Amino acid sequence: ATLVIGDFDRAGGFDGEMQLRDCGKSNATLSLLVEVLPPPRPKATPVSKPGCVLHVQVIGAKGLQPLESQAYPFCVCQIPDKVRSTLQTKRIAKTLCPIWNEDHELDGYEEGDDLTFTIFDRDGNVPEDVM
Repeated sequence: ATLVIGDFDRAGGFDGEMQLRDCGKSNATLSLLVEVLPPPRPKATPVSKPGCVLHVQVIGAKGLQPLESQAYPFCVCQIPDKVRSTLQTKRIAKTLCPIWNEDHELDGYEEGDDLTFTIFDRDGNVPEDVM
């Protein structure tokens, strides 16, 4: 799922649920809080200026479809085309309704950047699968 700039680069940011695509026939959703934080300089101009940090709170997901007998979902958030601007939640064992409640800061954010969110399933040493 992609969160476009206009959905979070505003006063109050984005606080809600996103519909996940490519999840079979389920109505899978991802709960998020995303805010643009101003640069850590005194009297800095508000959001979307060089030096901003993006605060992303990945809350949880529901309605995921199992790919194998046991699900170990985790979420990856990335600014497209910026491989160093990536965050990943921890894996939650044996659930299709993970609750992460994780706060992250994402560097490299610039005005106009979108965010992509992907839910993966990883079971032990098996390569990750997109859920």
